[in-house]
Amino acid sequence: IGNLNSNLKNSIAESSLECNSLDCGDSSNSSSSFQLNNSGIWYGRMLSNDYPPSAYPQLELQFPWVVNRELSNEDLTSTYGENPFHNSMQNYDFRPKKGSILIDGGMLVPGINDGQNLEMNHASHYSGQNRPFIGVAPDIGAYEYGDSVYWIPGYRYDSPSSPIPSDGSIEVPIEYGLAFNYPWKKNYSNTSAVVSINGYGIDRIETLLYPNNVVFESFHAGKTYNWSVTVDGESGGIWSFTVSNKEYPLNDRSVDTSIADSLLYPYQLGNLKVNHHNTSFLKFDIPSSINNQTYFIKLNLVAESVDSLSGGIVLYQYNNIQWGEKLDDNNIGIVDHDELIPIDTIYSIEEESQLQIDISSIIDHDGVYSFALGVVDSADNVTFYSKEKLINDGQYPNEYGGFAPLKRVWPNLSFQLQNDLSITKDLLPNMYHLNQNYPNPFNSSTKIDYGLPIESSVQLMVYDILGREVVTLVNEMQEPGYRSVNWHGRDQMGRKVGAGMYFYLINAGNHMQIKKMILLK
Repeated sequence: IGNLNSNLKNSIAESSLECNSLDCGDSSNSSSSFQLNNSGIWYGRMLSNDYPPSAYPQLELQFPWVVNRELSNEDLTSTYGENPFHNSMQNYDFRPKKGSILIDGGMLVPGINDGQNLEMNHASHYSGQNRPFIGVAPDIGAYEYGDSVYWIPGYRYDSPSSPIPSDGSIEVPIEYGLAFNYPWKKNYSNTSAVVSINGYGIDRIETLLYPNNVVFESFHAGKTYNWSVTVDGESGGIWSFTVSNKEYPLNDRSVDTSIADSLLYPYQLGNLKVNHHNTSFLKFDIPSSINNQTYFIKLNLVAESVDSLSGGIVLYQYNNIQWGEKLDDNNIGIVDHDELIPIDTIYSIEEESQLQIDISSIIDHDGVYSFALGVVDSADNVTFYSKEKLINDGQYPNEYGGFAPLKRVWPNLSFQLQNDLSITKDLLPNMYHLNQNYPNPFNSSTKIDYGLPIESSVQLMVYDILGREVVTLVNEMQEPGYRSVNWHGRDQMGRKVGAGMYFYLINAGNHMQIKKMILLK
């Protein structure tokens, strides 16, 4: 591409970039840090920890078209052992997704992304075509995250068309910008579009002036919505989509905390290591439509391997919410890793089985939350899957490439409405379970959550380290569902007990489970 006099900025290339521009580096200065920080070039081959394969730009984009999705279910199953896509519906959303290093990672180009209407080789098609960037810097790639205009390539019809997400799409992100194409006209002066959105908790009508064609909304998890666009009295029809009931991490990364101030490159790594040297960090953005009074909120993880687990895995809340994988001062490799508050301890983990942790009591507002996973015993060694895990680790099995996301094992937060009668059965636990108390350790009061799949006779008792019963917290028949009880550090007579380790045990139906907790003074 180009020559020594060419400028190449804010570009994405997967595995081949034959570039003569100095923006791509030269023999003495060619690295992903140079390209990202000096020209805003995301180059998959350089961002691969172990090439081949290259890193995949699809993992950085919102809802892109994917070539492997064009294959039949039979071909996908034959190639990958399973179909990595829940349906064959293609989308054409090439905007950066929330949390991507593409966001604010680009360079300023006068007359292109700074809002200036400079004299260019080609005249602007409309006023404001070269809109200023959004955020603290331009984005890498052709599209700007959060922009109110999204150019959808292709033929323009006599009525509004090309809905994004495509009609019938599923797993649409909870916070999303709906987009569409205006109908074909020779003159768009004073052209407006009326957008109508209807569904659970939303009844919205918005009028947009050309070329604005994006409506941002925070939807409700797991719900289906209908929307339509009318321009000059012509409707594009009624389109529908179903929202995901999950949020995947903005970022997740394991860090060797024994190495001080080690800048980590934004490689797409398929796992999260948790051991004596490695702590894993996860960051989520809770949509404004989610709160813990309306939803049960769970953190879901899948362990790739459990080499040793004699102590336990500790889930922490991490107070740093600014960290990321960009090559800047907030890089997860160089920030302080000690701002940790313990939430829960997991003592039993099975490989390839989903681990669920109820964090409803932690999520008390929308916005960014960070968590971390560490070990209790220095000999413990567990590896979880990350949000970048691909089938065959992205290796190319055919000429279509290796992008086949294994989303069923990705870390996620799941949301289930507490008061929606239509999903009451889904809200019931499918097995008995006893969660780790929170907070733990504690010094005044702690909460114990448990789940009952059927009506059961329940006993929940606290014992001291010598096995003596301290107090009975529950002793009754209870309906199925999610339950909780608080212990205030007092015995059966209401007297305060001493600091130390205690055990709490549940007997429910044919199920018995015990966990330990620590009372501080």
